[in-house]
Amino acid sequence: MIKTLQQYKFLSIFIVCIHVLYFFVALHFKGIYTVDSEGYLYLANNLIEYQSVYAGNLLQPLLVDYFALRPPLYGYFIAFSKAIYASDFTVLFLQNILSLGLFFYLLKLLKHLAIPAKVSNIVIPVYLILYPAHFVYTNTIMSETVFEVLIFALFYHTYFLYTKPSLSRVFVISLIIGLAMLTKPVAILIGFIIIGLMVFIKPFKISYVLVGVCIPCIAYFSYGYAVKAETGYFQFTSMKSFATLRCLVKYSAADVYGSSYADSLCTSIYDGGNKQVTVAERFNYIDSSSNQFLFNHKLALAKIYLKGCGVYLLDPGRYDLYKLINQNNDHVSGMFETLHQQGVKAMVKYLFKINPIGLLVLGLLFCWNIIVVIAFTAMVFKVNNPIKWLVVLFVLYFIFTTGMMGISRYRVHIFPLLLLSFCLCANQSNFIKKHLHD
Repeated sequence: MIKTLQQYKFLSIFIVCIHVLYFFVALHFKGIYTVDSEGYLYLANNLIEYQSVYAGNLLQPLLVDYFALRPPLYGYFIAFSKAIYASDFTVLFLQNILSLGLFFYLLKLLKHLAIPAKVSNIVIPVYLILYPAHFVYTNTIMSETVFEVLIFALFYHTYFLYTKPSLSRVFVISLIIGLAMLTKPVAILIGFIIIGLMVFIKPFKISYVLVGVCIPCIAYFSYGYAVKAETGYFQFTSMKSFATLRCLVKYSAADVYGSSYADSLCTSIYDGGNKQVTVAERFNYIDSSSNQFLFNHKLALAKIYLKGCGVYLLDPGRYDLYKLINQNNDHVSGMFETLHQQGVKAMVKYLFKINPIGLLVLGLLFCWNIIVVIAFTAMVFKVNNPIKWLVVLFVLYFIFTTGMMGISRYRVHIFPLLLLSFCLCANQSNFIKKHLHD
């Protein structure tokens, strides 16, 4: 560890300093919450006080969606942090520690891949300055940083599993998948894809797959039955139903019929679900009604899907920056929600309401995101190291599963992998080879 840090002395100091800077900005402005933070705080309290997985206020009328809305791991993380010192900033402090650990293992991986320290010492600081979202959410009461660390850990150990297979590493991967599932349900499929790919390990051992599925299955059934104990309905996540209705149906309907119709349609489907007798019937009604609408409006869905993926990759993060200085209004439509519901002209008008300096910063970050996408694409064609295919698998998985939501903070989950792909691509450039290679 010391040897690795000595090789990246300047970079290590820079990484620590930028974490300290953002942490003190969070302390000063107190912009550490989003509209979803309250749910996680309620979840943490309910887990400890009432042994309930409900992510809301138990003293108010209960909403059945909230029992499987937030998996419990981040709630336990908050509770653990506050057991050390009862402050939300303790949570942020520990998230910064996790983030520093992530960067250490990223540097360790870059060293293993023979990326010269001179390259990393220049490329990484530039990238970090131009991608503030990572540090914004490291200093936010949200599960993004914990999930980001788990996804990178899954990537890291999967890569080394193929270079040096062992049952102990398979067990670590199984544990990471289980923890990631209990942080965000989107980890389920990528977890089982990784386990499925273990059949290509040479020499193949059936014990790899058996050990690999063990902890994810325990995580899935444990949480699903915990939800069933409170609602009578086995369910691992209600987020899929919520996201399909409130994002895909809403935005597709707005694209075809206008935002007023979209709002009334979503309300009608939601109210229709609430009229059902059982929880199972409620979710079946909402899912079937949403899927039927999307099936009948495939073109609008495809348009919204592609637009969402574009936003996911290119959004400069206006919301993130304003949240950092505690200037957001979560009840007012943001830039890209305006694009989804009202079109390009409305978004242009929205942009002109931003002060000139803010607009300049957003323009710079937008251009940087384009460069990152170009670098990722170039990595696929220019880099010969087989690790690129694992990077592609993870990045494309999250683009296609969460990108459609068009929420830029979800890009934080693959930030370390995009940074890795950027370093791999930069290392192949003629300029870097001429000036920074020994």
